[in-house]
Order: sequence, then C-alpha cells, then structure tokens
Amino acid sequence: MPNLAKILKDEISRLARKEAKAVAQPIALQVRDLKKTATQQKRQIAQLQKKLGKKPDQTATGSIQVGSKIPERSIRISPASIRKHRQRLGLSQREIGLLLDVSTLTVCKWESGNTTPRGRNRKTIAELRKMGIREIRDRLGKI
Repeated sequence: MPNLAKILKDEISRLARKEAKAVAQPIALQVRDLKKTATQQKRQIAQLQKKLGKKPDQTATGSIQVGSKIPERSIRISPASIRKHRQRLGLSQREIGLLLDVSTLTVCKWESGNTTPRGRNRKTIAELRKMGIREIRDRLGKI
C-alpha cells in the first residue's frame, strides 16, 4: 500500500512550485525588459558623451568654477573667515551655498566650526574671496 502522507506532500509541493512559477514569471519578464532598457540607455549615454567629446561640466549651474592656480595646502580657512567674507558680501548662508554648490546646512557647519571645507570647496572659497560684490550678485542672478 502506498504511503499516503508522502504522496500528499509531493502533490502539495508540486502545486506550490506551479503557483510560485505563475506568480514569478511576469516579474522575471519585467526584470529582463528593465535590464534591456538600462543597457540601451548606457549605450546611448556613451554615444552622446562621445559625440560631445568630453564629459559634461558639473559646475554649469552657475556655481563658481575652480581654477587650479591655487594650491590646496596654501589655503587657510577658519570658521570666522568664512562668516566674515559672507557678511562682507552681504550674502545669506543659502546664497553662499548656491554659489559653492553645497547645502545651507554645510555652510552653517563650516561657520560654527563643526566641519571644515575640503577639496574643491576649499578652492571655491578661495576664489570667492577674490570676487567683488557685483560679480557675486551677477553670478547669483544666473542661478
């Protein structure tokens, strides 16, 4: 006599696999289509960048463009100097953040001394020190 429990267990397992496959198959098709779309988009981006002949400029939004003339080590920045230059130019922390392409919270942390600017931000602050009020207002008008 066949083992009824084993036969029942095998049948339940078979039906469960069948149901799981029915549910998973449409999702698998969607994943396949999304992967295909992503691959096409990567190719298109590569072609467009090749067509441009260069990578897109990240500072095109109106933020200050950094010249490589200033060595990073020679730039001395303190929280008080950041605040002093901002007030000298009559700008808010938000406006300085827009010019430097950072958040208002970042500027606040720099001025309070919780963090210090690094890398590109040190150089942009040095460039900002050299600018006059009119030039700053012109750049803010473009943003």
